[in-house]
Amino acid sequence: MRTIDLFLIEGSYRAADNGVVVELFGKTRDGTALVARYYGFRPYFVLLEPAADVLDRLRADPEVVDIQPTPVWLGGRERSGARITIRSPWKVPEYRDRLRLPGDEPNVLACDIPFVHRFLYDKHVGLTLTLDVEDEPDSIRSLYALENVVRVVSEEGQDIRPAEAFRPPLRTLSFDIENAIRERTIFTICGVAEGGGRERRTFRFGDRDEKKILERFVEFVLEDDPDVITGYNIAGYDIPLLQERALVHGLELRIGRDRTTPRDMGERLWRVTGRVIADAWWWAHRELRPKQETLQFVARMLLADSKLDVDRRNISAEWEKDPDRVMEYCEHDADLALRILQRLRSIDRGADLATVAHLPLEEGLNGRTSLFIDALLIPRADAEHVGVPPTHRLRREAAIEGGYVHTIRPGIYRWVVVLDFKSMYPSIIISQNICFTTLSDRGTNVSPTGARFLSADVRPGLIPGILRELLADRDRFRALSRNAPSTETRQYYDGLQNAVKVLMNSFYGVLASSFYRFTNKSIGAAITSFAREQITSIIRALEADGHEVVYSDTDSVFIRAPEPTFEGAKAFGEAIAARFTKENVAFEFQSVYESFFSHGAKKRYVGRQVWPREELVVRGYETRRSDSFEYQSQALMEVFDLVLKGDTDGLLRRSRELVLAVRQKQVLPAQLVIARSVRAEEEYNEGTRAALPFLRVFKQLQSEGYDVIPGMKVAWIVTNSHVSPQEIEPWIDGRPFTKEPDWEYYAERVAQTLARVTEVFDWDARALLQGTHQQRLGHSAASTPDRSDQAPATLDTPIAEIAGPKKRRTSTRSLSEWD
Repeated sequence: MRTIDLFLIEGSYRAADNGVVVELFGKTRDGTALVARYYGFRPYFVLLEPAADVLDRLRADPEVVDIQPTPVWLGGRERSGARITIRSPWKVPEYRDRLRLPGDEPNVLACDIPFVHRFLYDKHVGLTLTLDVEDEPDSIRSLYALENVVRVVSEEGQDIRPAEAFRPPLRTLSFDIENAIRERTIFTICGVAEGGGRERRTFRFGDRDEKKILERFVEFVLEDDPDVITGYNIAGYDIPLLQERALVHGLELRIGRDRTTPRDMGERLWRVTGRVIADAWWWAHRELRPKQETLQFVARMLLADSKLDVDRRNISAEWEKDPDRVMEYCEHDADLALRILQRLRSIDRGADLATVAHLPLEEGLNGRTSLFIDALLIPRADAEHVGVPPTHRLRREAAIEGGYVHTIRPGIYRWVVVLDFKSMYPSIIISQNICFTTLSDRGTNVSPTGARFLSADVRPGLIPGILRELLADRDRFRALSRNAPSTETRQYYDGLQNAVKVLMNSFYGVLASSFYRFTNKSIGAAITSFAREQITSIIRALEADGHEVVYSDTDSVFIRAPEPTFEGAKAFGEAIAARFTKENVAFEFQSVYESFFSHGAKKRYVGRQVWPREELVVRGYETRRSDSFEYQSQALMEVFDLVLKGDTDGLLRRSRELVLAVRQKQVLPAQLVIARSVRAEEEYNEGTRAALPFLRVFKQLQSEGYDVIPGMKVAWIVTNSHVSPQEIEPWIDGRPFTKEPDWEYYAERVAQTLARVTEVFDWDARALLQGTHQQRLGHSAASTPDRSDQAPATLDTPIAEIAGPKKRRTSTRSLSEWD
């Protein structure tokens, strides 16, 4: 027997010894790949207040191994229950459905927890664990595509246990496929494998016999033995294509470490036992939110590199002409995908989440938020005998009222300070002891909505306890990052504290959702009501002291500093933070804006931040939206720069020039590309599908052989907006665009966008298009009363006080002169 530490990549199970064996695939500290087999752990579920005849039938059932009474806390009180242990995890759904009683309250509990997760929860282990092991015999080793197959020794007083965190070197294989568009026949599979402490390898498999290509690919995967498999959109295109073509030839793609084939888990997720599928497209989509999602666009944006010049639409002809060139192209695509995954630090980020949530790497890379919350919450619920209901979806109800958003008056403001609550929702949950275990009519913590929660001295809530620990972990990781001896160590602790932040902020989301097992709308509404009360009380106090609150959104407050200097603003922000910070509630001074602008719409503003770092901050406008086109965003940024400088004359002149440039066709077509994500066709109304430009582009690209899938963005240019539906042309980065854009359509869109700013100075979209300023109807010079006794507008005068009858007149001077 020997003791090893294991970094858990993926977990699985299989039938064995009239029961089941848990398989733990991972790597040791020295990078050795192995599978550790754990015998004797059985699946179970809990019955709430079971009838005697039900228990009698279960005792007579040969599948049932054990029945033990257990207390269950559910619905605000402790009740009787029975823990039912059976032989086979795959039979739990059958028992759940058979034993379920009608009604809103679940009577079958803890019945939909993945078996491997249940094992990890009960053993209190996660990403890294310590095992006492013995080698398995050859008959067992032959089941796996691994040399190292061990049995976990679990005797009385000796069992699996947590290990100190470590990150072994992981091997990643990236691949790409080129195939005939209509026939779907694979021409070549190419790729690269690197990492894991071994040399980099490339491969190119091309043959007239498609079956041989598939066989060679499977052989390479098993021989190279990667921990992670990637590529660009492999979950949506390449893996399904491999499965499809293997079926044609009667092959099975046994690339799992247990020699099993890939399994489609739905929603772009594939599982390969013992390995992790990490789609580079999905990570680019999630982390970058690029305006276009083709490999070409993302590679240029992130890597300053691009695909090679091969015509994908005519790939069959390209293959016949020069197969070596096509294989070079294919291998290069695989290399780009690998570099994208590395640049985004996707594997490290997945490991960070897995570390904090105590889950395998596979879940850290591909898991949902509710899965992470389960991993933190269910073990705590089990320890306190709190019933764990199955995941369910509530019927559609009115949405929970969200955070408070303070009305912002249009205009430009100088020297604005921003403060916000540190982890506002988690702090409220902790301070008010908010949890599904503390919701009670007897509670003394009363929310503005009327929901009541027991105080922590009566019954400490599960969720507040978890959040306290996460807050402490975050502070600890932050301190370790500050004192880190190397960049690599600092990145490690920064990743962990960011993972903690993500999980802390996720609790409110799942509690207020309609699909989580512990969902409760009254809890979600209580949290936001406490938040609104907290933020509005601060706003009232500030305004009572004569301070101007410019804007507020959920957990942040924007206040104009009384002393219009950087030093005055900074001192003011620090004083406000100190004044409103209380025990368990930190009101933090975040930033100083030298100038700040909004046209008066909620959640839309732009500011020139000068502290803690200098940058232009834009929220809500088209520069932040992925479906805006590049020229639109660039034009708006130019205008923002001018308005924040107070250059009204330059602002209006430049806005007109930017619109005119589109009309005069001085803009490159690449700057006019519109992009949008596409859902599955059946999710759109059948009567309107033909009119949806993104859906038409999606279908055209599919017909041309491009590997687009639902959830991916497609791009196009409008060529004629005067017909219905609009005439459009797909945009493929790197492919020549031969059509003529509808210049007038784009000019109007740019004018409408810029008018969000210029309307504050009485220039609307029509004025920008026509190039002349039109006085508003009924506001001629003769009909406008003389208000010469009023001061002209200043740099900080909101538009509500500038234009219109009974309003202050607009000065004829530029904003730069007004101060």
